Amino acid sequence: MTCACPIRRPVQRRVSPLALASLLSFVVLSCLHSAAAKASPIATSHGVVATEAPSPAQSSPSGNLSIADYAARLRTLDQLVASCQAAPGPANCRSDQVGADVSVTARSGSRQIRFNWLRQLFNQAAKAPAQSAPATASLEANSPQSDSDDDSSDTDAENGPPTKPPTIAQRLQDARSRLKEDQERVEQAANDPSAAGSASRTSASRMILTQILASKEYHAAVAKPTLRQRVLEKIANWLNKAINTLVHAGAKSKWIGITAEIGFVVLVCVALVWFLIRLERRGRMGPLEIHPGSGAISARDWQLWLQDARQAARSGSWRDAIHLLYWASISRLESTGLWPADRARTPREYLALLPNESQHRPDLTVLTRSFERTWYANNMAAEGDFLQAEQSAHRLGVR
Repeated sequence: MTCACPIRRPVQRRVSPLALASLLSFVVLSCLHSAAAKASPIATSHGVVATEAPSPAQSSPSGNLSIADYAARLRTLDQLVASCQAAPGPANCRSDQVGADVSVTARSGSRQIRFNWLRQLFNQAAKAPAQSAPATASLEANSPQSDSDDDSSDTDAENGPPTKPPTIAQRLQDARSRLKEDQERVEQAANDPSAAGSASRTSASRMILTQILASKEYHAAVAKPTLRQRVLEKIANWLNKAINTLVHAGAKSKWIGITAEIGFVVLVCVALVWFLIRLERRGRMGPLEIHPGSGAISARDWQLWLQDARQAARSGSWRDAIHLLYWASISRLESTGLWPADRARTPREYLALLPNESQHRPDLTVLTRSFERTWYANNMAAEGDFLQAEQSAHRLGVR
């Protein structure tokens, strides 16, 4: 027989999110509270004592002291440290006994001496006897032996032997040594006759150094930059900053880089068009140049060269007019048989073919210079330049 009794399934209970959050908060707060309780006695046992800030009366210098007075002040402070070292406590380690800071006047100038370090040491020495016992007891109570052994073994393994901070007695002894060393240096400076001329020697050395730096070799290192250099430097810095900004922007966004490339190409094209327009206006690409024929210059009659020159002058093309007038003169002289025909010669070579005693040499020299200045040097020509060249050509027989 089979049993028809219903089978009971275990009921699954859901935990509320609010209850789970409350449980986690309680656990975290408990851990933080226990950690704070363990850390507080350890910090106290290591001697972390808040130092009191010096009062304004103690920080401000009491007045200018001489070398002898400063030496006497150091002896007094050494006696106070010795008393505090003999019996540390509030009675013998009073910070107000140190006094205010002083300003010592020497031959080389005034120097301020501060004793804030000694006041802090006296404050710690006065509180040391009362804090040492509770701190030690609290550390032993809150630090189990097993934890101490584990921590010490880990520290020894990682950082080597532990270092202990100096005790109050050691720090007081170091303070006495420091005061004695200062006292010895002060007495040595007061009794040293060579110290009288130290200020003068320093001044002389400074004058020599100033003279050396004023020489020409160090002028660039010492002299301040001029206004032009500062302006150029600012412009260069601005350009570098703009380029860096553009590079970073192009790395982040692709279309910015493409736009910058297109803008650069457009700028180059505009500059090229502007340059070509300037060349056209100066005559480089102006009217068609009339060159001699395939043969010699004299193959074309010099009257035709002169006619073309005068036509260019009437249109205001003075540069072309001088050019054509020069070739008219060369054709005129070559037709008289002064030199053999050769179209490959340069203007200077034509001039060199004439002997020094030739009557045509001075006028051809003036005409050649005017032609080279306006044509090859690309200088602007005026009406006066053409009239002067025309007079030289007339004397050469070009009329």
